[in-house]
Amino acid sequence: MINSVSNSFINNAAVLNENNIPADRQAAIDVPKEMVNKIDSKNLTIKDQVKGLASSGPPVDKMVVQEIKIKVEQGRYPIDLDMVTEKMFENFKDAAKNYLSLYQNHSDSPKAPSGLLKLGIALVKMGQLEQGCASLAKLRISYPETELSILNRGDIEIQRNGCKVS
Repeated sequence: MINSVSNSFINNAAVLNENNIPADRQAAIDVPKEMVNKIDSKNLTIKDQVKGLASSGPPVDKMVVQEIKIKVEQGRYPIDLDMVTEKMFENFKDAAKNYLSLYQNHSDSPKAPSGLLKLGIALVKMGQLEQGCASLAKLRISYPETELSILNRGDIEIQRNGCKVS
């Protein structure tokens, strides 16, 4: 750095104290050893706690989890299966509506074959086997030139669900 008053060059790094240590580094040395030890011990404590959590797994009462598993297996755990089933079918219904709309309104789209495949799968999952099988069978008829992976998946779903294809 140049001193503008005297036009002389001052090298801050060259300013040394009586121990030949640069003045800007002396502040780091002057930190009390007790503070450093406290910081180090806290870091070690935190590291030990993290290691303990990692080795013991998530903080879950394993006995409660085991008790719930047993009750579920015995059919005694209060799960509203009707609500769970309804939620699952609600998702399939929404999906089926969207895939049907894609097929009906955008049958020229490159995504239409995949939509028809997924429509068939959703209908089968909802228990509408006849309609689902019809959608899966229509895939090969409507889109014989589509990607082989989509056609093969349709064939697999037809076999898996025992669809009668004529």
